[in-house]
Amino acid sequence: ALMQLGSEHKPKVTIEDARLLVPRSTLRVPIPQALTGDYQQTCVLSYLCPKGYTAFSQSLNLTQVPEKLAVGLMEHDRIQGVADKNSFAFNDYNLKTFAVRSNGLTWPYAGGVSCDFDAKDWGQAYSTLFSELDAVAPLFDRGSYKSGYVILGAKLRGQSRTGNVDVELELAEAADTPLVVLVFAYLRARFTVDKRAGFSSTTDPRQLQ
Repeated sequence: ALMQLGSEHKPKVTIEDARLLVPRSTLRVPIPQALTGDYQQTCVLSYLCPKGYTAFSQSLNLTQVPEKLAVGLMEHDRIQGVADKNSFAFNDYNLKTFAVRSNGLTWPYAGGVSCDFDAKDWGQAYSTLFSELDAVAPLFDRGSYKSGYVILGAKLRGQSRTGNVDVELELAEAADTPLVVLVFAYLRARFTVDKRAGFSSTTDPRQLQ
């Protein structure tokens, strides 16, 4: 309510200083021996697709080949924070093809994803939410997918955890504004809690065998 916009798109209230006070507490848990376990770690990467480009290809800088990826497009000024734009809108931007390549293989499906949002043909892209990202129940239906929820997934099934990973996108028309390609990579990680060394974690494939 404090940040509700007026007719001139300016905040009605300016917050000059804000502090969050958190009570301090100490938790002591006896550890008789070293404990280890596996968990899923999410790494968020962002890359710029310049204005006027129709093709995007990027090799991801990761310590391992992820178990799955979620990819979405957003205008550059949205992610920077503009008062009159929704910073959580993933639009289609005339996306034509999407593919993830690693070690000579392509996901999702054999040749990636093809779509035509102008012709209302985005069923293959929408289906990756379930086949690749394991969505249990849809938060929005197929018809609403275009309205700010265009996220595509790729599950790298049966793949070695080492190797390069490339994300490729093609737009049917050049974007009239710089776009940010957001990549959510789901990695396998292992933690270790040792009485002497404390807590540590790793995503190095060589230590996850």
